[in-house]
Amino acid sequence: MPNKVIKRDGSIEDFTEAKIKNSIQAACHEAELAEERIEELLETIVPNVLNSLASKEEVGFSEIRQAIFEELEKNEPAVIEVWKNYERNVKGLTV
Repeated sequence: MPNKVIKRDGSIEDFTEAKIKNSIQAACHEAELAEERIEELLETIVPNVLNSLASKEEVGFSEIRQAIFEELEKNEPAVIEVWKNYERNVKGLTV
């Protein structure tokens, strides 16, 4: 599992599984999914994302995002658009 995350601005911080879970959970809430469905998704997506990143010491933000999007595409694709809207409208990113 990665120890460090390279953020968009180039800074490096400790890798935390909780941030992945919280990001997915927030997007699912914004997409107005039922709590039960959110829990199902977290139980499926988080381990798969962690597994896909397991061989890396450092991982870029974009790699984490892509791994999450791949899992969401398989399980609940509507959440991806909510996530991208958040990035555009709240964070001011071009996605």
